[in-house]
Amino acid sequence: MEDRKMSCFSLFSLFCCPPCPRHITEKIVFLPPRPPTYEIGFAESRAVRYVFSLSPDVDTSSLKKIVHQEANFCTTSRGNKVALLYMKTTDRNKRTIIFSHGNAVDVGLIHRFCVDLGLSTGCDIVVYDYSGYGQSDGKPSENNLYADIKSVWDYTLTFLEPDPFNIILYGHSVGSVGTVDLASKVECGGVILHSAFTSAYRVVCPGEKKHLCCDTLKK
Repeated sequence: MEDRKMSCFSLFSLFCCPPCPRHITEKIVFLPPRPPTYEIGFAESRAVRYVFSLSPDVDTSSLKKIVHQEANFCTTSRGNKVALLYMKTTDRNKRTIIFSHGNAVDVGLIHRFCVDLGLSTGCDIVVYDYSGYGQSDGKPSENNLYADIKSVWDYTLTFLEPDPFNIILYGHSVGSVGTVDLASKVECGGVILHSAFTSAYRVVCPGEKKHLCCDTLKK
């Protein structure tokens, strides 16, 4: 009986608080890991400001393959502080990839993939967490998704790679939404879409041809 009550409460919370298609979609789509699988703390050395550390239950073997790693935060236009990680796996980098991850991982869980991506491509990697994910504050939402990647783009141009044509935008799953939005507004070296989707409605109804005015995550 208690399980049934909890189930009913969960359904009510999902569809009625508030009863808005955008908010319902965001509750279903955004699933940040709890607790976060990494930490960013202040460094004792003056050489770097922050220290990145993976959770003990996450595979840490990828750390041995990194030439240089640097954690930081950037502030979005919506006032959220977004955590990002810059990784070098070679001293002879070709390009810089801004990687936007899927809906149910954070920087800690995707760390090994990003290291392997850097090793296989020879590129530096910038990976970040959306608002409400990992060590980023705020709440996950579609609008924050766009603001998050724009702040990371600005940070990358300012501090890491000044040439936009040396930056490649890589979006996986829900990360493709922010990637496409940013790519439509800036000039960059290339775009990679991995398991992308055109909208939230078409994920649920892939064969549907109609356009819904209340559809979200439309790219």
